[in-house]
Amino acid sequence: DIIRGHRRLAGHGSHRARAAFQPTRVEYGKPLRVFDSAGVEHALTDPRVELLLPSMGAYPTQAFAAILRRAGIHARALGVPDEETLLLGRRHTTCKECLPFLLTTGAFLKELAKKREPDKISLLFMATGNGPCRLGQYCRALDELIARERLRNVAVFTLSDETGYAGLGRLILLRSWQAMVLTDVLYDIRSLLAVDARNPETAVAELDSAWQDFLGVLEHSPGREFSRKLAGLAQRLGRIPLARDPRKTPVISFVGEIYVRREEFSRRHPVRFLQERGFIVRIAPASEYLAYTNHLI
Repeated sequence: DIIRGHRRLAGHGSHRARAAFQPTRVEYGKPLRVFDSAGVEHALTDPRVELLLPSMGAYPTQAFAAILRRAGIHARALGVPDEETLLLGRRHTTCKECLPFLLTTGAFLKELAKKREPDKISLLFMATGNGPCRLGQYCRALDELIARERLRNVAVFTLSDETGYAGLGRLILLRSWQAMVLTDVLYDIRSLLAVDARNPETAVAELDSAWQDFLGVLEHSPGREFSRKLAGLAQRLGRIPLARDPRKTPVISFVGEIYVRREEFSRRHPVRFLQERGFIVRIAPASEYLAYTNHLI
């Protein structure tokens, strides 16, 4: 019965209908090329091509999108998931998949359901990797979903841990690493402010505002300006008044699977629970994962 059910899902529509649908594809060469559902070739920097980034923490996803836009790629960071995102992901999967796949799938489908320009080509960014983790299957499952739902001008765009997530050029890789280290630190600051600030809600809002301003540095300012602008960001955050000495506040480290520890919707309940009881919750850094995979390679 399971095999018959799988064949029934895989055989969505008639053989003739399946043959008529031509999926969009990405060819990872130099240069990288995108072929739409009509078979027409486009550059990754073509204005009609957009790269959708699912949230794995608002700060790093927004930073990565800004860095890609700086390189001429029309990238957009999708928002932090919500209950609707989760339900949409469940509706189009077996519900046996892990939470990261449900949320990223739901986020993509939610965005694609919006009114799009007829000639818009949407690439769904999804990292991949070899080894035992199911991350290596996400791209394949998304490809099957695109084919099953017959989504025109939609394809998966991926980078692999086997190459240190390279593939878009050394400059993008280095700037992304720079931004990842920065956003790891900003999350530590955010955790501190949520507990020790004189007015936690106002303090976190000021941090978010300062971060939105700094995104312009990542997207537009010359590389030599980074350190100077970063010093200005630190001074701005240093003026946020605190109610107590953070060195005397107990800290709990939040570790585990990289997606759910970094993505706000996935970890919101335990983090809020601990913060309400006076603990600074230090989220394990995302840079730890890249350091680990580079070590293995």
